[in-house]
Parts: sequence; structure tokens; C-alpha cells
Amino acid sequence: MEGRFPAMLVLWLGREFYKSRSIPWGKIVRSRAVWAVTVAKFAGTWGFTCLLTKLPAYLADVLHFPIQKNGLINASVYTAEILAMFMSGCSSDYLRKKNWLSNTNIRKLFETFALLGPAFCLAFIPIMGCAHWPVVSLIVMSMFFYGMVGGGDIPAFVDIAPELAGTIFGLANGLAGTTGFLSPLVAGIFLDSDHGGMHQWSKVFYTSCGIYAFGAIFFLLLGSAEPEPWAVSEDEPPASPGDLSRKASVRSDIEISLSIHASGSSTTWR
Repeated sequence: MEGRFPAMLVLWLGREFYKSRSIPWGKIVRSRAVWAVTVAKFAGTWGFTCLLTKLPAYLADVLHFPIQKNGLINASVYTAEILAMFMSGCSSDYLRKKNWLSNTNIRKLFETFALLGPAFCLAFIPIMGCAHWPVVSLIVMSMFFYGMVGGGDIPAFVDIAPELAGTIFGLANGLAGTTGFLSPLVAGIFLDSDHGGMHQWSKVFYTSCGIYAFGAIFFLLLGSAEPEPWAVSEDEPPASPGDLSRKASVRSDIEISLSIHASGSSTTWR
């Protein structure tokens, strides 16, 4: 994939040779669309990291699952996420081709499912107490919902800044990466105060619920999937039908690359 990026960029920009351009950092920082997708990614990554780092302990200490079932459940959780990520990407593309919803509404629809879905699932876990399989079902469902970012914030980076998608994604992913130590730190503070009792685990789940909900509301209010004016080159020539076809292919490759990178960067915390 890396070797194809120079040629891909040439096709995407519609130029014979790739030309570098200055990055408008000031406009990026002031962009509501950039902040919306960044906050949404931070919120989603917080919940993902919380489950990634604390789920094995919860299954062992609270539900008392043996190590064999613990591993199987963890595998099921992330399998559900990966399946949902690819399904949501295909579904969002289908909605775009049919023109049933605007691009912005498509992104908001999938991002709402990706953030509010896990929030509702995690909110019910303390209510279920130690009922093993209902709790496991809720955990798997929460990650399936989160996988819908494949039609939400991940392709939104390409939507709002076609030529600067990598830069914007790197900025957002860098900020979201701080959840790798913040989320386990906060969870540890709660759990250490009462030796990991169910009441303390409830605080961990409800904290993730609140952050999920905040990210969803923020994206619904400020999110956009329309190209930002500062992200489009003024000297780009009119595109021919053949160019549009090639750009569509490049766009698909970039979105797939971002999806794989997003999934891979998250799982490195194991």
C-alpha cells in the first residue's frame, strides 16, 4: 500500500506530477468539522481502550470466567468489531450511490450508532450484575456497534479534507491515542478504591457511557462530511469522467488504508 501512495496522490490531485503544498494549520485548528471528527474519535477510542485493557480483568474477577472462555470472549468481541467496520463501510457507500441521504447525514447516522450503541450496552451491564451470558452479549454488541465507525468518522477524514486526510487523521489519531493511558488510569483509580467491586466497575462503565454520549452529541451538532474550502486546491483542473473514476478508486483505497490503520493502532495497546 505504501508504495502506491505517490501514484495515488497524483491521480487524486489530477496533476501530472505531485506537488507539495503548505498545510493550513490555523484553518485546521479553527475548523468545526475537524474538531467534531476528532472529539468523536477520542470518545470512541476511550471506550475501546477501556474494554481492551480492562475486559480480561472484568471477566476473570467479576464474572469468574476461566482463562479459556476469557480468551474466546475477547476474540469474539474484536471479531464483531471488524465485521461491523467492513459492513458499515459497504453500507455507507451503498447509501451514497443511491443518494438516499446526504453525505453528512450518512456519516452522522453511522457515528451515532458507533457511539450511542456502545453507550447503551455498557449502561445495562451493571444492571445485569453477574448474569454471565447477558453481560457477555452486551459487551459483544457494544463492540459491534463501535465497528460502525467504518461508515462514520473514519471516511469523514477523506470527506472533509481530500488532499489532507492523512494529516487530519494523524492529528486526530494522535489526540485519541492519549486514551491509551488516560482510560486505564481513570479505570484504575476507580477500581483500586474498592478492590474492584461491582460498584466501582459500574463507575468505569458509566464514565465510558458519558464520554461516548458526549462524542456522539458533539459530532451530531458540529460534524460535517463536506469538503472544507481550505482543503481543496484552487488550481485543480476540471476533472474528466475518467479522472472521476480513478479518483473514486483512490478514495476507496485511502479509506480502506485509514480503516486498517485505525484498527491496527488501537490493537497495539494489547
